[in-house]
Amino acid sequence: MSSSLEKLRPGDVVEVRPWPEIRATLDENGLSEGLTFMPEMLKHCGQRFVVSKRITGAYESAFGGSQAIRDVVLLRNARCDGSGHNACAKACILCWKQSWLKRVDRSAVEQAIAPLLDQSPTAFPYQLADGRYRCQYEFPAALGSSVVQPKARAEGTGRLYRMSVDEYAGLQQAVGETLVCVDGHWWRRVRACFYRPLLPFQEFPASSRAIPWAAWWGVAQHAVPCGQQANSTMSFLMFIDGADYSIDALRKKPRQQVRWAERKFVVHDLADRDEFKRQAFPVYTEFYARTQYYYLAGRSKRENFDRWADAIYDYKSSLILGAYRGPQLCAVSIAQAVENTLIYSTIFATAEGLRDHVSSLLLHTVRGRARDDGGITQVYAGMPKTSEAHGIDEFSMRRGCQLVTKPAFMWLNPASKLLLRSLFWGQYARLRGDQNGSEPDSVSSGESSLAE
Repeated sequence: MSSSLEKLRPGDVVEVRPWPEIRATLDENGLSEGLTFMPEMLKHCGQRFVVSKRITGAYESAFGGSQAIRDVVLLRNARCDGSGHNACAKACILCWKQSWLKRVDRSAVEQAIAPLLDQSPTAFPYQLADGRYRCQYEFPAALGSSVVQPKARAEGTGRLYRMSVDEYAGLQQAVGETLVCVDGHWWRRVRACFYRPLLPFQEFPASSRAIPWAAWWGVAQHAVPCGQQANSTMSFLMFIDGADYSIDALRKKPRQQVRWAERKFVVHDLADRDEFKRQAFPVYTEFYARTQYYYLAGRSKRENFDRWADAIYDYKSSLILGAYRGPQLCAVSIAQAVENTLIYSTIFATAEGLRDHVSSLLLHTVRGRARDDGGITQVYAGMPKTSEAHGIDEFSMRRGCQLVTKPAFMWLNPASKLLLRSLFWGQYARLRGDQNGSEPDSVSSGESSLAE
């Protein structure tokens, strides 16, 4: 059980050691190098799990000083049931010292689980003076000593990973977007022969020579700096208070909705790829059946959803959050930090979750994470949508989102211009910015179901 043993890695199969062996590693307060062994963990003794993550971070003490976390891992599907903490329903992921586990052969994962030890929280000896048990995610101030407790985070959580535009382009290509780079600028194909910048709010000088070749037969449009040649406008939904966000700045009703949802749900980082695939797919299929957004139909098939999930997790750079009601996942949100902007790219939720304002809670959490990062100045929520999904815009605007309009240059093939003006005047007007609208599948963050 020495920490000098080979470190456990994601994918390793382990068995939780018997309680007598674990107890031998604990001090008089039930801690092993500062990490609490909780009564809820007893039921897992003898069970086999797959390691999902190693933990990085440091133990911090209110009395000063810190200690690096050593040999701590997360196990897939091993969550706290709250039985030793007043029926807490947060369902936190449990942290495990390597000394509490033993590696077993990979083939053994399919074998029968060893019998559980007959232990219960009431027989657990490590209680505080007030009768409570310590939690792994709670500072143990009642100890009255310099014993330290981990403010642990799984790899991929905590401070946001800041992507370059090139990295973000790689991620978007991995999830199926068609992109092309011209003179250092990334363009995204909205539809055949219609291109906009990958980051639509990005400004660069107008030049018909710097557009994708396919756009010569159709349309290319981008924002330009003020004072430069422009023949249209583009509008964007932006939360521009990235560094200063506070729930107190919300209107009364949205603020109440967040507070209500906080009582109903617990938000966790979704660090485990397989858990995401298993739990998020039913949420997504219900979302699609309800909304029928045609541009999202592909991922309603299991193989396409898994392929999309693999691409996101392979890049390890997205903020992936899940809102749980007890053990049940009710909503998912995904965002990426690109330079100084957090792109709120995806949210999908169950109808039951929406009724209890889970989308308000996830947006509040994402904006809070952007603020706490320290380097994010704005949150991009997409471009204005047409009637099919206009409720998403209204949801964001009621929560402090602003409509930012910029001058834009639009290259329009003469034949395409004639066709649009003659047969599709509404689309032509939106392209020019006359109605501040755009097609729903031109929005990289359109995968949403926010309206309440």
